[in-house]
Amino acid sequence: MVDPLTINVVLKAPFSPLIAQFTDRAGMMVSPKAAKEAGDKFGLHPVCAGPYKFVERVQQDRIVFEKFADYWNKDNVHIDRVVFLPIVDSTVRLANLKSGALDLIERVLATDIKERARRQDSSSSRPRSSSATRASTSMSTTAPRRRNPLGQSRQGAPGARAALSIAMR
Repeated sequence: MVDPLTINVVLKAPFSPLIAQFTDRAGMMVSPKAAKEAGDKFGLHPVCAGPYKFVERVQQDRIVFEKFADYWNKDNVHIDRVVFLPIVDSTVRLANLKSGALDLIERVLATDIKERARRQDSSSSRPRSSSATRASTSMSTTAPRRRNPLGQSRQGAPGARAALSIAMR
């Protein structure tokens, strides 16, 4: 330990996935108090340390997070609630994205990428995200979804949809 807030990790050889290991289940830091209090139910009531707090997990239905009011940088967190929905069927995921029911999806099928890119190219008013679909993520570009924090521009900067699309080109 370097000091009470810093550790020094020395490896015998380079190990590029180290940071990923620290953030995954095997290496993540946990609150000793929360782990002791929850016991074997600790995984059902996670304690978070980021911009969002855990609200609920309904098995096979959803995981919900809300903006954490005491986060140190809360003024730069512009999305109040995040809901993860496990939608196994790729056709249903894509249909929900197209209808505007979802803001983001992952695991877009290769067969859907060409159709998705063609659809987005047909409207110049929509941010291009065909590059994003190639990375297995796609964002809804329907008008109602562009009005939420992911689609809004702040102080002349592009909204998250446009920024993600630009970054992945």
